[in-house]
Amino acid sequence: MTDAVVVLGAAMTAPGVPGPALVRRLEHGVRVFFARNARYLLVSGGVVGPPPAEAQVMWGLARACGVPEPCILVEDQARNTFENALYAGRMLRERGLAQVIIVTDGFHLPRALYVFRRLGLPVAGEGAETGRNFPPGLASRTRR
Repeated sequence: MTDAVVVLGAAMTAPGVPGPALVRRLEHGVRVFFARNARYLLVSGGVVGPPPAEAQVMWGLARACGVPEPCILVEDQARNTFENALYAGRMLRERGLAQVIIVTDGFHLPRALYVFRRLGLPVAGEGAETGRNFPPGLASRTRR
């Protein structure tokens, strides 16, 4: 059994309105949560532009997708991948959660796994499909 699925936040199109990447990541994370019979879905993302935090928006989407409220953990301080790993990692360690799957876009997954592992978190990963219109070379320029 998977202890937790951690979904990394992404930009919103307007305050409180999830952008396509955030929706894509959250939907994929929910699928992984149910498929792996995970104990928790941890949504991670702070206030990057105007409020609310990305994690708060993901919480609402996860509830709408049928994830039970007690199963959702909210980390709403992170503003980048390093902070996702730092703050989510603290929450995972505090709860003794060791079997963890990180969910982000496929192009972002290698970076996310690297950062989480450098902070001592033995995580696996699942990449959400980014679609055909993914700009070439963006993976090398991404900061999230």
